[in-house]
Amino acid sequence: MNIEALREYAEGRWMLDDMHGLPHWDRVCQNGQRLQVPGVDMTVVNCFAYLHDLGREDNGYDAEHGPRSAEIVKTLRHTLLKDLTDEQFNKLLKACRLHTTSRRTDDITIDTCFDADRLDLPRVHIIPHPDKMATWKGKQLAQEAQEAHQRKTANQPRKIIYVDMDNVLVDFQSGIDAMSPEVLRDYGKGGKYGKVDKEGNPIGDNYDEIPGIFDVMRPLGRGVEAVRFLAQRFDVYILSTAPWKNPSAWSAKVKWVDKYLGDVCHKRLIISHHKNLCRGDYLIDDRPNNGAREFGERPGSEWIQLGSSRFPDWNAVLQYIMRMETQNGQL
Repeated sequence: MNIEALREYAEGRWMLDDMHGLPHWDRVCQNGQRLQVPGVDMTVVNCFAYLHDLGREDNGYDAEHGPRSAEIVKTLRHTLLKDLTDEQFNKLLKACRLHTTSRRTDDITIDTCFDADRLDLPRVHIIPHPDKMATWKGKQLAQEAQEAHQRKTANQPRKIIYVDMDNVLVDFQSGIDAMSPEVLRDYGKGGKYGKVDKEGNPIGDNYDEIPGIFDVMRPLGRGVEAVRFLAQRFDVYILSTAPWKNPSAWSAKVKWVDKYLGDVCHKRLIISHHKNLCRGDYLIDDRPNNGAREFGERPGSEWIQLGSSRFPDWNAVLQYIMRMETQNGQL
C-alpha cells in the first residue's frame, strides 16, 4: 500500500488550513503507531489518517464530514486503494463514516482509528479524556495526557469569561413564537403595553415584558455546548440583563440556567444593567448595551460581539479565545 501517494493526494485536494490538514493527519498516523497492539491492521489505520477529514467543509463543528469523507473514499477504491482487500476497505469506510458520531465499535482496528484521531485533540485545546477513548491503550495515553495537563496548569489562575443570555445562549424568538396573537398585539408596537415616547407615540414592541415569556425560551444554536466547552478551561459566568418591569423574567433566567447549564454554572448567574462593573477577561454579548461596550474598553478586558462580522458564530468565538490564550501561555 503506497501511503505516501495517499498522503500527497490528500494534501493536493485540501482547501482548509492546518487545523485539520496535513500536520494533523501526520500526527494521527503517528498516534496509530503508539496505539498499535496485536490484531490492529495498521494499513487501515494509516489510510484513515490521511482520508478521514477530506469531507470537511469548514474547521468548525461539522458533524457530517465523516459520511462525506467516506463517500470520497469510495471513489478511490480502484485507484489509490486498489491494494486493500475488501475487508480492509470496508473497515476504512466504516471508520471514516463513524468517527464523527460513534465512540467505539467492536472492531479493534476501527477503534484504533478513532483513538488515533482523538489523541490529537490538544491541537484544538481539548485534552482527551480516558472515558471517551475506545481502546485500553487509548485510555492509558489519555490518562497520561490529563495528568500532564493538570501538572502544567495547577498553579495558573483561570481566566474569567462572562456570557450574555438573550440571543447569545437563549433563542428570544422562540419565546415570541410561543405567545398568543392577542398577547403579541397587546405588547407590540401600538399595543396598549407597547413602548411609547415621552409624548405617548408608539415607538416599538415591549415583548420582553410579557409575563412568562422567558419561561418558554429554548437554547440558541451551539451556545450551551460552547459554554460547557469553555467551563472546562475558564471560570465562566452567565451575565445577563432582565427587564425591570417584568419580575418573572428574573426568576425565569435562573430556572433556564439551572435547566440547561446547572451542572457547570450553578450559582454563576449575574443579573445586572451595568455589566461594566464586573471584572473579568472576556464578555461574549451580541449588543453593546448595558455596559457591554464599556466592559471592553477597560484595559485587560475584551467585549466579543457574537453575530458581528468578526465573530459571526460560536466557532469563530471559540477559535479566537483559544488562540489568544494559547499565545499567552494560559493553555
